[in-house]
Amino acid sequence: MRSVQNKFDGLGTPPTNVDALWNSFCSIIRCSADTVVGVRKNIRKPWLSAETFEVIERKAEARHQNNHAERKRLHGIFKAKAKADRESTNRT
Repeated sequence: MRSVQNKFDGLGTPPTNVDALWNSFCSIIRCSADTVVGVRKNIRKPWLSAETFEVIERKAEARHQNNHAERKRLHGIFKAKAKADRESTNRT
């Protein structure tokens, strides 16, 4: 909490534009959260094949484009490939 308070001290007089004030507030909160909490790093499972990981990336791209049908289709493909990868790793 102290980190956020120190950032607000440096603002001085707030701008009269509400959007500018909101953007400033959001950037201060994000910066403080990154410093205090940190960034979560996604860890790739070692048993996933490169082909399966490519499906994950395509699924994430579909999610960013709000293409629910494509994302759902890719999710099914991912589940099948991940299951096959996991089983092939367990057999060896």
